[in-house]
Amino acid sequence: MTRKELIKLILFLSGLALIIGRLTTILTLKEYEVGPNVNVLINKNMLCEKQDGFYSLDDNSLDVVFLGSSNIHCNINPNVIWNDYGITSYNYSCDQQELGTTFYYLKQVFETQSPKAVVIDVMSNGAGSEIGTTQAHFAFDHMKNDWYRIQAIWNRTKEARMELYFPIIAYHGRWKELTDNDYKYKKNKHNILNGSFIYMVENEMETPEIPDDIPISQLPERTIFWLDSIIKLCEENDCKCVFIKTPYTFYYEEWFSYYNAVDDYCKSKNVTFLNLNKYTEEIGLDFLCDYADWGHMNWNGQKKLSLYLGEFLVNNYDFKDKRGDVKYKQWDEDYKLMKEYVDGFWEKWE
Repeated sequence: MTRKELIKLILFLSGLALIIGRLTTILTLKEYEVGPNVNVLINKNMLCEKQDGFYSLDDNSLDVVFLGSSNIHCNINPNVIWNDYGITSYNYSCDQQELGTTFYYLKQVFETQSPKAVVIDVMSNGAGSEIGTTQAHFAFDHMKNDWYRIQAIWNRTKEARMELYFPIIAYHGRWKELTDNDYKYKKNKHNILNGSFIYMVENEMETPEIPDDIPISQLPERTIFWLDSIIKLCEENDCKCVFIKTPYTFYYEEWFSYYNAVDDYCKSKNVTFLNLNKYTEEIGLDFLCDYADWGHMNWNGQKKLSLYLGEFLVNNYDFKDKRGDVKYKQWDEDYKLMKEYVDGFWEKWE
């Protein structure tokens, strides 16, 4: 091959890569319908807004990062924590995020941020050798295409690796349903809600009856592997690791015995675990009006839990109150705009 032919080949392959990249951005699923929520009024792209918002942040601008499943982004609001405690935080979560996926998300966190603490929900234990294809698309479609995404797909999936590495394979048939939103979408847009998702609907739930004597299960080997890996990664980055379980509206023995096992494990590692199902009265939760469904809070509950966790963080770790610092005025603006959408939600929704 001559030098001229080589240059032509490189230019052709570069152009092809740009075209495929642009088509992937257009075709990849970005939104889905759920109940009345604030997010859709601000940014329709609910499937990618958490990742995009994280990548838009200034380096080393976060005090705390929250990771986990929808139990994190529906139940904890960084803007509320900012307004009351002056702590900068972000919900770098995704639907059905389990501990194995959390580990790789955390790898990305430490590439650009130096948080003093990470708070991780342990709903999904990472015990399986792989995750389902739909769950994997939630996790990896909008994750930055770096070495950690490559590792995550390889280690957490088996059957659908090619369509996860190249989402255009899965979404090529969407061309018939594309909207203006698909064409106008831009990556890494600032997230006003800093990763949180705000349900506004109120569904009455019964107060769960949790027995005092709950058995303790045995943690699966893979769960211990991911917990060990997460703790080690935090230690290497001089970051405190806090595991939590956000409160449920029911009692299921298999799940709660798993939380007891996590509690024992964390004690053996001198790591904090907060089973917040035990602190619903202190949090001030009202199960008749603070939930959208069985495990996801609405604005009422999210605000209460955020204030409780914010107080826990400032009481147990050394954070500087950044309120009033002009470098962080965007946080004040985010909170103000969020409140405008929350307070006038139903009029805007209708």
